[in-house]
Amino acid sequence: MLRIVKDFLTSESGSTTADWIVLTAGVVGLGIGGVSLTRLGVNSLGDDIAASLRNAVVAGDDSTLAGPTIFAVLRGMGTIQRGACDASGVCAPDISHVTMLYMMSDGSTWSRTRRQVFGEPATETWRDSNGNVQSAPEFSPPGTPSPLPPGVAIH
Repeated sequence: MLRIVKDFLTSESGSTTADWIVLTAGVVGLGIGGVSLTRLGVNSLGDDIAASLRNAVVAGDDSTLAGPTIFAVLRGMGTIQRGACDASGVCAPDISHVTMLYMMSDGSTWSRTRRQVFGEPATETWRDSNGNVQSAPEFSPPGTPSPLPPGVAIH
């Protein structure tokens, strides 16, 4: 029995495991200490950011908008007109036309037509529901009430 105790006390086979347990406990302790030191500062920073976002104006208030704003995109359609080539191989440029329909904040429908001759800048024309040319509208600020009657959805 005495020999078993002596062999156990002089054996080094389990010392590596004990070293790793102590080392792991130290790393975990440092991690917990680091988190507890930075927690208050991070919470304070988060509160400051939340307060500034709560008071932020994202898209301006409605009093600065000149007319109705874009509430939703309804649909779009487009065409590409290929340029014709003559007998000598000279080809006219391709032309694209894209028309998009938009629901406006006042319930009207506006269209935007974009025409581009390839190789040149695009031109864009906005028209209200009466066909009158208008300036490009702004998008509705978040939280703008829907111009649709209750229970009606855009699909």
